[in-house]
Amino acid sequence: MHAKVGSALLPGDASSDLLILTASYGGGHRQVAAALAEAMGEVDPAVTCRVVDFFEAYSPLYNRFTRFTYVTAVRHFPRAYGWFYRASSRLAASPALRDGLSRLAWRRMLEIVERARPRVIVHTFPQTAAIHSALAARGLIREVSFYTVITDHTDGVEWLYPGTDGYLVSTPDIAAGLVARGVEAGRVHATGIPLRAAFRRPPDRSAARAAFGLRPELPVVLLTAGAMATLAGLAETVRLLDRLAADFQLLLVSGDDAGARRRLRKEASRMRHPARVTGFLPDLAAAMAAADLLVTKAGGVTTAEALAAGLPLLLVPPVPGQEAVNAAYLAGRGAALVARDARELAALAERLLRRPEASAPLRQAALRLGRPAAALEAAAILRNDPRLSGRRALEAAAPLG
Repeated sequence: MHAKVGSALLPGDASSDLLILTASYGGGHRQVAAALAEAMGEVDPAVTCRVVDFFEAYSPLYNRFTRFTYVTAVRHFPRAYGWFYRASSRLAASPALRDGLSRLAWRRMLEIVERARPRVIVHTFPQTAAIHSALAARGLIREVSFYTVITDHTDGVEWLYPGTDGYLVSTPDIAAGLVARGVEAGRVHATGIPLRAAFRRPPDRSAARAAFGLRPELPVVLLTAGAMATLAGLAETVRLLDRLAADFQLLLVSGDDAGARRRLRKEASRMRHPARVTGFLPDLAAAMAAADLLVTKAGGVTTAEALAAGLPLLLVPPVPGQEAVNAAYLAGRGAALVARDARELAALAERLLRRPEASAPLRQAALRLGRPAAALEAAAILRNDPRLSGRRALEAAAPLG
């Protein structure tokens, strides 16, 4: 695969056919970008691809500050975060306000596009799509196809911008929602949220359990804290799960927060139920293959991975904003149970562990919605974009020598 992953483009960098702009607020946007680049390497290895964390390229200091603010708000001030989410959604509907804020990053976007000289740009984060849209409307980005991958189970206006050539969304329901908002049907593709290749080729359960040092005979509850350990009330959730009477073992994924990992390992050493703690995983395919139940926050990409794995979902009380939207969507389609608080979460987990048949409807709904090959579908759509397919046709027709 001719894919480069980086935060910035240097003057000497070669051009790339496909430029994927992402952000590091949570792990999902980056995972989707990596999955797309990986899949494009399978669909057409001749297509050169680059992934750029736009806000890291814009300003590493700004990126660190805003990531810190995001993590702090989600962990400790969820209502304030919910207010911010709703306000930003309203901002997305106001071109004047949106463009006024976006101007600050216009120059950096133009530098990146000029150096990469892509034929297709894909956004996995709504704010970069907003900047692209504003620049394209002024004729400053031209002759480049413009796609957005919506990384949540939503048709929210914060993702929708003029000039977008295509939207890649999680399900046909979400696609229908975009069409109802006025997006042309031909521009909306229900590919599923792109996932890493490991979800198309997961290990079998026994091998996955052995890899994590889990006992083969006990049910496994997988608890993920999010890539940045933003699951609120994590310690309380672990303690309440440990009080359950049902027999099970716990696999805890702490993300890339070293402090959270140390605290969880200390907690696990005191638990009555067997527990294993791991840090950040490049993907959760093996962990999900080992599990009987996933307890997690309602992130768009983690839940899409669980759907692809056919894994029953038990969601912690969602943070207001996109997590609440995801939770409502999945619960409404029978693929998840959503707890109102930590005690209800423990009670629901007890029921699902004691009565495995209660998990069957969740598993069936997950399998109906899951799209393990979503990245390949998305890459094929991008590969067939006229600006990429036309170039390949010209190259194929060119005389040798």
